[in-house]
Amino acid sequence: MARSLLQINRTDAINISLGELLPSNHQIFDVLASATQDHVEVSSGDRSLYLTKNSLAGLKGEHIGTLILLTDITRQKADEYALRQNDIIIRSTLDATKDGMLIVNQHHQIIGSNERFFRMWDVPDTYRTCTEEKKLLQVMEREIEHPSSFSSLIQEIADGIVTHSDIISLKGGKLLEWYTTPLIITGQQMGRIWTFHDITDLKEKECSLKESESRLKLVLDNAPDLIWQLDMDGNFTYVSPSWTRVLGYAV
Repeated sequence: MARSLLQINRTDAINISLGELLPSNHQIFDVLASATQDHVEVSSGDRSLYLTKNSLAGLKGEHIGTLILLTDITRQKADEYALRQNDIIIRSTLDATKDGMLIVNQHHQIIGSNERFFRMWDVPDTYRTCTEEKKLLQVMEREIEHPSSFSSLIQEIADGIVTHSDIISLKGGKLLEWYTTPLIITGQQMGRIWTFHDITDLKEKECSLKESESRLKLVLDNAPDLIWQLDMDGNFTYVSPSWTRVLGYAV
């Protein structure tokens, strides 16, 4: 191990000073010289090491030397880096979606969310770091037009292996279409994913279109002229009531 960590054979290291093994500006010497620092992460080539310093005392309590323990943490640091990279990818993915997203684990702890979710629900800054699903749901219920029905539904599906979708009305007229599905990892339910899509503008456009269609039908049904519509095959798809009134027979 000594050869792999400090690049020297174990037998060759006997009776050699640390100054002969490492450059004078190495971090290890800062730890050895410090009266308070007894551990540090150091590098040796392409390896990451964790150094621990312990004072050795003689029979009378006098200081007789220093015990230095070096632990190879290269794999651990690589795993930590990979986890950070995965976290960045997940965070970027969540923030890139147009939907508000909330992810909770099987213990009802929040493990993921995005900025769009907080904006949709007008979540105060003090709750944005909240990790308890229950507390965040209480904040959400304040924004809902009819919170009791939503709360009952949440309780029914929270721990079940079911998917569900619905539309919910918020105070102020906002409409959200929401969808929830279990978070399944290696065949086991490890939590639940919630997505929320703001359909307020879509519903307003649908209402406007229906109103426009109703006004158009009112005009066509009361027009004195003959009005009809054919499809690509020449079949009638609409005939105005004036047809019967003018021609005397129905189509």
